[in-house]
Amino acid sequence: MKAGQNHTLTVTRISDYGLYLADQEGQEVLLPNRYVSLADKVGDAVDVFVYHDSEDRLVARAKRRWPAPARPHS
Repeated sequence: MKAGQNHTLTVTRISDYGLYLADQEGQEVLLPNRYVSLADKVGDAVDVFVYHDSEDRLVARAKRRWPAPARPHS
């Protein structure tokens, strides 16, 4: 799995920090909770962008866009 590229990965497990996703070789990367949908479950395919975080760890970011929260009318 290469950093700086888009990947379609499979959810392999769920943790307190987010979802762990794996490629076909079994390499895992964390998708942090801020990008996780409540609908995501083990076995799902997820489109992500993989990059290195500030501690040089591979991390995933969801490619999908979440709708903006509704604003109350004033």
